[in-house]
Amino acid sequence: MIYVWGYDLSEQKRAERLDESDLNIKNQYPLVERGLTKANAHAMLRDLGIRRPQMYDMGYSNNNCIGCVKGGMGYWNKIRVDFPEVFYRMAALEREVGHSCIKGVFLDELDPNAGRMENEIMPDCGITCQIEY
Repeated sequence: MIYVWGYDLSEQKRAERLDESDLNIKNQYPLVERGLTKANAHAMLRDLGIRRPQMYDMGYSNNNCIGCVKGGMGYWNKIRVDFPEVFYRMAALEREVGHSCIKGVFLDELDPNAGRMENEIMPDCGITCQIEY
């Protein structure tokens, strides 16, 4: 099986570490292989008349699943505003499983002013997401 990753040029070291972690998996990194950043890719899409995913236009740094468990406080507070049904569904699920996706705080206790979306580094979807979907 071949996995295609959306890592860009700034994530070349991350791609190398992933390759080293499991030699039985074949990974491809089209943006890294072509020396492209995410901004380059977005510009190419724009020039071709192809709309980028709406999540970018809404201020999210990645087009991950809505309600991605990798998000930080700022991300989840933005989800609370943009997609309240997803936020509250995840908050209930956290209580059901007894574990939070944000270290140290359950979503139903998250201060609505906590976190800064623009300062958070959130990874792109990974192998877990690819396996799931």
